[in-house]
Amino acid sequence: MVFENFTVKKNLFLNSKIMLIQSSFVQFNNVTSSYNEGNIFLGQSQTVLIQKSNFNANKAQNGGAIQFFDIQTKIQFQETQFQQNSALSSGGALYFENIIKCQVIFDRATIIKFNRALIGGGLRIVQTDQNKLQLPLFFPFSYNVLENIAEIYGNDSASYLQNIIIKNNNQINEYSFTFYKNLINAPNNFYNEYQRYAQIQQFRSGGLIDFRIYIVDEQNRYLSFSKEKLKQGNYPEDIVFELRNLQISINQLDSNKNLINGQQIIDFNQYETIDQTFQLNNLQILGPLKSVQYFSINSTIYRNSVNKLPVLLSIEFRKCQIGEIIQNINTLQICNPCLNGTYQLSDPQTLYQQSLQQKKDINRCYNCPESAIWCQGDNIKLKNGYWRKSNSTDEIIACNSMINSCQAENPNSINYCSNGYIGPICEQCDILGDVWKGSRYSQSLSKGICQKCVEDSKLWIYQILKIIILELYFIYVLGVFIKKFKYSQTCYYLRILKILPISSNSIQDYSGFYIKIILNYYQLSTLLIAQPKIISIHFNLLNNIIGSGDVQVSLALDCLISENTIDKIGRILFYTQIQFLVPVVALALIPITLHYYKDFTKEKLRSYHIYLLFHIVFIFFQISQISYFTKALTCKQVGNQLYNPIDLQIDCYDSDIVKYLYPFSVTVLSFWTLLPLVFLRLLNLRKKKLDQCLNKYKYGYYYGELKHSHYYWEFVRIYLKIAIIYLKYIQKLLKSQQTISSFFATY
Repeated sequence: MVFENFTVKKNLFLNSKIMLIQSSFVQFNNVTSSYNEGNIFLGQSQTVLIQKSNFNANKAQNGGAIQFFDIQTKIQFQETQFQQNSALSSGGALYFENIIKCQVIFDRATIIKFNRALIGGGLRIVQTDQNKLQLPLFFPFSYNVLENIAEIYGNDSASYLQNIIIKNNNQINEYSFTFYKNLINAPNNFYNEYQRYAQIQQFRSGGLIDFRIYIVDEQNRYLSFSKEKLKQGNYPEDIVFELRNLQISINQLDSNKNLINGQQIIDFNQYETIDQTFQLNNLQILGPLKSVQYFSINSTIYRNSVNKLPVLLSIEFRKCQIGEIIQNINTLQICNPCLNGTYQLSDPQTLYQQSLQQKKDINRCYNCPESAIWCQGDNIKLKNGYWRKSNSTDEIIACNSMINSCQAENPNSINYCSNGYIGPICEQCDILGDVWKGSRYSQSLSKGICQKCVEDSKLWIYQILKIIILELYFIYVLGVFIKKFKYSQTCYYLRILKILPISSNSIQDYSGFYIKIILNYYQLSTLLIAQPKIISIHFNLLNNIIGSGDVQVSLALDCLISENTIDKIGRILFYTQIQFLVPVVALALIPITLHYYKDFTKEKLRSYHIYLLFHIVFIFFQISQISYFTKALTCKQVGNQLYNPIDLQIDCYDSDIVKYLYPFSVTVLSFWTLLPLVFLRLLNLRKKKLDQCLNKYKYGYYYGELKHSHYYWEFVRIYLKIAIIYLKYIQKLLKSQQTISSFFATY
């Protein structure tokens, strides 16, 4: 049957056929079909030839221009144009049904362009018997079929949905997911049963999988439809039937070794229109720890697909991690994570075995401590004012609230410490700049406060100013005692010579006595009285300066020394040597101090004045020196750890430190502790000559305001202070040892 040189135009048979042709041979030659509502139906022919024809702006249910049904041998197009046609369902221009072994041939002059449909904007090939679908050679005819539009899938050429693509939708990254479009990485024994491979690694038994599954056509375009239109029946009946029958399922390959809890089959109800994806989520998978289990992901699309094999899914179950608890469900174990407000930092395997052996309720998550603002799993976020050694411990320690150096809530803090602070409970300054890169910090005049090292010129001015103030103090005290001794000796000799009736208590004023009382108070209060929390630490400067003068003099000296030098020497050796040398240098400067005193007072000084100044300097530094080097022999306890109090980043009993620190500290302590006994012995030998000028100037510092019968009382006071220091640190040492012993006894 041949149709030649005829036109079909503006016919209105939308749900029917404007032409229905059944013939073994059909030929269209120079045929024009335009603006028709209804298509040309060609059925049960052997051969169809369409040449030099034009099909434009036609509209029908399936196949906007032509619908082919059960064509047996060949359909051939030559120099034919299909443009602006549309279908309410499938095949914007052409619709082929049941063409199992039929050839479909387009010459290069045939164009199918600018057509529209829900499925197959240019053309669609379907098969009633799903097992017999066979696409013709050269499908999808990309050279001829182009720039068409399909709302659901198959913009140009379409048959059926062909495959699925799986992507991970887990936002927390609890596991590693990889999707392969082949089986190269799959085990060999699955090659004949599957076509694609999805792999999950480091999966938590009892965890949830969260997949985004895309269904694609031959050109890998995603399936896209409106779920609302489908539910409301706004699609044609055949499209509704096709979409409602879409299903994706996940199944176990060995149900004895794993378990799936949740919805294993999803359909259009789980489709997200905006994302063009099916959501497979909230599906709990259980499997043996440290094993690999296999699952099958299948879909109804594979009934019509060229590739009819499903996707293989392998899941590698990891062992339970810290922050999780092992629990039994049937014969399987799950790793149950500690939820918000709870935590666990122990190894779950060890914890589980201990709970079985000891039969104690220890295999559980703990409530978040009050010192934390948030806990979950193995994470504990501390409040400001608290510190812990590492993220693997729940031993949380309160910091010094006066210093406020622990700033765990500050995102810019490092190891919970604010700028410049390092070490346990953030009580050390980063003098080396190891942590706070590019900046060095040293202790300020306010005890415990770290400040940034300034330029060397300012530091030298600062150090020289401190030395001048200290020298002025020594000169002032020296002048007070010289004036006092001059007066008392003048009165003594006037009384002895009976020139004037002067009382034996010939004291002009008690300035020297008050100086010693004030010095004693500040020295002891620095050691024994804690900083009141209601008073800022910056208001305690006088206590720190007078009570520990050598420490104050040594402050900021570390900023003048390069960090490489300090690191090479070691912080402990560096600071102990600096502390030791400060009073040594002060004693060595006695002649210079006397020289300045002579220039100020215009008085002639004798050699025995050196003794007097020596005693003034000695007593000024003695208590702080004994306190510092006694502390060096002890440990500072932070939680259940013992650290060296000079460098809190060093273990207290580090053998490399102990071998030189202990002998050196004992030597220094012996000097500062025993030397007053030498003075006492010398005084004892001269106790009947205490009023002589030579003895008064040499040793009067200790007994000038006392009755001769109590000349030793100042030494009692000195050794009482020394005893208090030693007892304080002995008590602290015993307390630390007791705490550590209790800790090890508990575990």
